[in-house]
Amino acid sequence: QLLEQRDHRARNDIQLTLSNCSGIPSIAAATAAAGIPGLNFGSPCALPYNAGAGTQKGVEFETQARFGGLQIDANFSWLKFQYTYVNPVTHITPNEVTPFTPSWSGGAGVQYTVPFDSKGSVTARIDGNFRTDIYTAAQNSPYNHTAGFTVYNAHLTWDAPKGNWQAILQAKNLFGRHYYFGQFDLVSAGQGTQVNNPAPPLELDLEIKHSM
Repeated sequence: QLLEQRDHRARNDIQLTLSNCSGIPSIAAATAAAGIPGLNFGSPCALPYNAGAGTQKGVEFETQARFGGLQIDANFSWLKFQYTYVNPVTHITPNEVTPFTPSWSGGAGVQYTVPFDSKGSVTARIDGNFRTDIYTAAQNSPYNHTAGFTVYNAHLTWDAPKGNWQAILQAKNLFGRHYYFGQFDLVSAGQGTQVNNPAPPLELDLEIKHSM
């Protein structure tokens, strides 16, 4: 089974949440009217605003193959975003990208199922997933730049012959990779703080499911 999808489309009136709104005319005017040195009503903020327009193009690929009890699956995607117009009051530059937009992402897995007749079946699986680096704020900066990662998982599943019971022993983040889902940046907004959202370390768990 093979699926390939191409996408190339324009995006107008892109709404993004700004962390620095000091360039918004009404906010800049209020700051100026206050007349207090060092005061900036626009930083930090969390204002949804029309950032501009852009285009995105990409390719998505998905495949799956079976050979008896062996199954192999994979999926990959590539995305390219480019601003065609940036609202100057947002302090976003044309070479920046929208938040949470990795250029590459995907994963692959292989599993093998062994049947045991009246005792059900056992499936062993290992898979991996990856994502390239992203920015987590509309106004890109080193403080909201989140590195890419690759993680691996392992699963051992027993299915009852009638299909009403299932037991899954799994290891998530098999090699204990240290990485972040995202970063909340207030340094660029003048607050001097950065909050990182770490991913879970190696997790081992056993799930038992029963369906009526």
